[in-house]
Amino acid sequence: MSGSNKGPGSSPLSSSTTDSGLGDMILRGRYYLIEESTILPLVAITGRIKLPTADADRGLGTGEFDEGAGVELTKSLGERWLAYLDGGYNIIGDAPGTNFNNQWWYDIGVGYDVTDHLHMSLFYEEYRALVNTVSNARDLLALSNYIVNDSVHLTGSLLVGLSNGAPNYGMGFGVRFRF
Repeated sequence: MSGSNKGPGSSPLSSSTTDSGLGDMILRGRYYLIEESTILPLVAITGRIKLPTADADRGLGTGEFDEGAGVELTKSLGERWLAYLDGGYNIIGDAPGTNFNNQWWYDIGVGYDVTDHLHMSLFYEEYRALVNTVSNARDLLALSNYIVNDSVHLTGSLLVGLSNGAPNYGMGFGVRFRF
């Protein structure tokens, strides 16, 4: 067995490897069920599909599609503050030679409207581990959302891992279209 083969299922989970590169792309959709009122939070259902764009041969992804659904609750706390509570379930695609757990997840967070066009938020997240021998992924995620216009938003994120099952750090960028 060669130690240089870092493809999915090819190295022991107890080993430690480091690699970097473009990860998988995720397409997300959201449907608003209930608009926020004085008492009720905004309630949305979400769907997601992970496209296997990461290099599976370098161990950056599984090379398989994942699908998931969830619920988002958002409540205003005064003029510029927001509270978030989200949760969901992902069906994980198994690469050859693997048998991954499907994944429940949740996050809780708070956000602040810095300006009318810039929103910043901070979340604590937890995801079920893909395999039973690794701890659940727990992290802190900082997000920024810049509103270009009513239809286009630019997003950026920084992540810091809090458990051995999470990446040490991560970054993300995106464009959101609302219609």
